[in-house]
Amino acid sequence: MALIKSITHKPDLLPRINMDKLLEFSILAFTSLFTMVNPLGVIPVYTSLTTGMSNKQAGAIALKATSTALFVLLILHSVVIIFLTCSTFQ
Repeated sequence: MALIKSITHKPDLLPRINMDKLLEFSILAFTSLFTMVNPLGVIPVYTSLTTGMSNKQAGAIALKATSTALFVLLILHSVVIIFLTCSTFQ
């Protein structure tokens, strides 16, 4: 019976998450990312590069830029999580 119990018992691989710590980390990560990206500083660059374009073209460029940034951030996030997970559970 003990053999069956030891085979079927799967311990939690992820530690319990404290919601206060998660909120604190999320706010810190968002503010850090916001200051690195600096969207207010990019506005003059975007407007100067899209001068003379139609609103449709400028919107397409903005959509492409934000989707590319989102894609890069998600990939980078995945790589960091995989790295941290592998280094934590060795």
